[in-house]
Amino acid sequence: VYFRDLNLGKWMGVNENVLYDPSSMLKVAVMIGYFKKADKDPNVLLKELYYKSVVDAGQYYKPEHPLTTGSYTIRDINQAMIIDSDNAALETLYNNDRQAFVDVLKSLQIPPPLTTSHLDFMSPKTYSGLFRTLFSATYLSKPLSEQALQLLTYTTFKKGLVAGVLPGTIVAHKFGEHTYTLPNGEIRTRQLHDCGIIYYPGHPYFLCV
Repeated sequence: VYFRDLNLGKWMGVNENVLYDPSSMLKVAVMIGYFKKADKDPNVLLKELYYKSVVDAGQYYKPEHPLTTGSYTIRDINQAMIIDSDNAALETLYNNDRQAFVDVLKSLQIPPPLTTSHLDFMSPKTYSGLFRTLFSATYLSKPLSEQALQLLTYTTFKKGLVAGVLPGTIVAHKFGEHTYTLPNGEIRTRQLHDCGIIYYPGHPYFLCV
């Protein structure tokens, strides 16, 4: 657990430096990468890409209105990736411009995984950097930082952070889940994380569990 008061900078944690597989939470970095390009050229988000719908049995949450195979703007694909944690949307955006994602990690000094098989590589404290830079608008322009955070408030996963706060509390967050299965079908580990900003009146705070 990692908690940080975003106005005061005070924080506390429990095993906040332990490494986990961020999985779908890295979709926030992909979004930031495209918004960074949009800072220079807003037309980037209007470019159309071919999206191929796939059935993903591993997703914890199933979107109610998934995209179907076809061409969509980057803006629409990005929304599907964040709001419904659409893995096909992630693949579409990542394959179109992998460097944008890499540049975000480098700029925010977030170490990438050592190898493709090294999945547990990010701690709750390290992950907070993505949300903190949006809150402070230090990487993207203020309008795009606010747009990114607003999009994260529409995340449809409600069984993590949102379930622990009072109804009506605004939460900008992203969840991630990963199940590691052995070749014989035995489940070795199962991870579920939810991290984001809870807009408590007067004291917005970041919480990662």
